[in-house]
Amino acid sequence: MDDPTKSRQILEQHAFLDLDEDGYPEPYIIVVDKASRKVLRIVARYLDVTTEQGVKRKKLEDQIKLIEIQVQAIMQQIPQPQQGQQVPPEALQAIQQAEAKIQELRGTQQKLLEQAKKLEADNKKNPNVLRIEPREYYTKYSFIPSPDGGFYDLGLGALLGPLNDSVNTMINQLIDSGTLNNGSHGFIGRGARIQGGKLRFTDPFEWKRVNVSGQNLRDSLVPLPVNPPSPVLFNLLSLLINYAERVSSVNDAMAGSNPGQNTPAYNYHAMLEQGMQVFNGIFKRCYRGFRKELTKLYRLNAIHLNPIEYFETMDGQAQVLQSDYKGDPKDIVPASDPNAFSNMESQMKANFLAERAAITPGYNTPAVERRLLEAMDIPDFQEVYPTDEKGQPVIPPPQNPELELQMIEEERKTKESQLRAATNQFTAESKAMVDQSVILLNQVKAELMPAEVAIKKFQALTDRSKAITDEYLRETELLLEDKRDKAAPEGPAD
Repeated sequence: MDDPTKSRQILEQHAFLDLDEDGYPEPYIIVVDKASRKVLRIVARYLDVTTEQGVKRKKLEDQIKLIEIQVQAIMQQIPQPQQGQQVPPEALQAIQQAEAKIQELRGTQQKLLEQAKKLEADNKKNPNVLRIEPREYYTKYSFIPSPDGGFYDLGLGALLGPLNDSVNTMINQLIDSGTLNNGSHGFIGRGARIQGGKLRFTDPFEWKRVNVSGQNLRDSLVPLPVNPPSPVLFNLLSLLINYAERVSSVNDAMAGSNPGQNTPAYNYHAMLEQGMQVFNGIFKRCYRGFRKELTKLYRLNAIHLNPIEYFETMDGQAQVLQSDYKGDPKDIVPASDPNAFSNMESQMKANFLAERAAITPGYNTPAVERRLLEAMDIPDFQEVYPTDEKGQPVIPPPQNPELELQMIEEERKTKESQLRAATNQFTAESKAMVDQSVILLNQVKAELMPAEVAIKKFQALTDRSKAITDEYLRETELLLEDKRDKAAPEGPAD
């Protein structure tokens, strides 16, 4: 008896089966128990079913929409007489013709609607299936397409595996050959009277006594002939390593090696770009695979997601609606750039954009700055460069120093003009009052004016002159004080 608590291995296969024996295999999900080999469940995975009746009905609906557009266009061309205005015979005839045309189009539209209803009823009773689009749950991420056009692609493991095995074998052979060549081993003849067993030398300057002469001992020891490490094998090892680097598209520039002091930057970037051609293709395939996966998730959420789904974020709890996934899945794209494989390439593009924005008018400068910070991978760049909802910087930019100096110079010129105008006005008024005083004096001398009246007028002129002088001095003092304050250098704070 099977143990009910024992875990069982369940297999799931997404396949195409012709269960209704109509000659068209439909997509199904089959669940099988591996141990008993019994089918546990079969579920259809239909996403969209295209039938012959549905295709014809779609064409009829397009014709109905086209007729409706024609009717609306004719109705807009019909003249609308104002209330109480008599319709001319020509306009009345045009209205009658338009109404007849509309009635004819409405009749055709009604016939098409009846045909569409018949096709819909026939589609429900006896559909003629043309195509069934399966609902996909898995996404294939392609690396390097298979040369024979098969489903399973190649990776660097399949390309570099045999080379790696050959390199490992050659390295082991070279090490073994060097070890044998560095050691001392061979044959001992009978003429060497040495006690049996292993004779070991533990000290570097140790000598052993033997019961044999030196000549006989030398003749009795025959070293084992061993070849040194083969230079041909070493050259072949270098060839395989270089070939593996070429297959994997890894050069010195991509490994971070110094290209040399006299290497131009353009040549270095060209080497990097050429070395990343294979990786750019791989990255674009991964990008397309990721886009397909996001599209599948979008469709699956539109089907299986709860009407309201809550989830936790760093800012607290948030929610997403199932209706949020009812749009067109084609609009779902990853946020990454398929043409930028590395951070360095993204930074180069962002720097180029910033340079162009600095010399060419018309760029959105805040957007360019945000892209540059994102390419530089600056964490929380919103803290250092805050923007509002419209993407504009919150902190206003400082004024241009040259513009400030220009404004100060313009203000100085304005003040000088005001001072010059005040001086001219004071001079003119003073001269006028002097002339009036002379006239009063002459009138008094000629006895044309009583002395009391002349004294009063002269007193009035004196008061007026004093007021003008005080006002002129006050304005002059203010202008000079303002000029001294702006000209004085800023000293250290006390």
